[in-house]
Amino acid sequence: MKRNLMQKREDAMLSLLAIEEAWQELAALKLTDLDPETTAVVFVDVIEGFVNIGPLSSNRALDIIEPVKQLNEKTRGWHKIYFRDCHTGDSAEFSAYVPHCLAGTAETELIKELAPDEGERSYQIFKNCTNGFMAEGFQKWLTAHPQVTNFIITGLVTDICVMTFALTLKTYFNEKNTVSRLMVPLSTVETFDLPLTNHQAELMNTFAVYNMQMNGIEIYREFE
Repeated sequence: MKRNLMQKREDAMLSLLAIEEAWQELAALKLTDLDPETTAVVFVDVIEGFVNIGPLSSNRALDIIEPVKQLNEKTRGWHKIYFRDCHTGDSAEFSAYVPHCLAGTAETELIKELAPDEGERSYQIFKNCTNGFMAEGFQKWLTAHPQVTNFIITGLVTDICVMTFALTLKTYFNEKNTVSRLMVPLSTVETFDLPLTNHQAELMNTFAVYNMQMNGIEIYREFE
């Protein structure tokens, strides 16, 4: 007997609740278990245009600022990548998203709380699409750092730029038959609410994190 629409909805709701409840028991990521020589910390679009100003900024992003700042400070001297969304006015991406983070505007700047490391291990990479993996700067970085196979991935927003980057990077390592660890502490990722486009933050967070988890990306409650 086929389930009716109401039964399907109830099953979907129960599944979402079960996923969320399971995440309450997640462990914390222990930074001391990782080797700074083979680990990179990635900050995806922790910039003004997703936090404080612009059409895609969100108060929800404020919740991750302190954890992201602490992670940046605790991992001084590690390999670091700071992605910065940056578009021209004719960006093809604007067919799907409202114009945002235009080159030369304050929206593309890292937030003041995220002071980037100085030195050769710290890279700021501009990207013209949701997926930082596709950025020329990251492709060059990846080629130059074959020893780095562990990545702590943080930033904004969970269901778009964070998820697409994480899934593509994991797929890249799988294709090369390279054992890798991609780790996402939930305290360091967030998305936005945009009711006019039916972008519901809680639902999109759950969808994105579960999708990453089912594809071999390690999910943690926080880091320590």
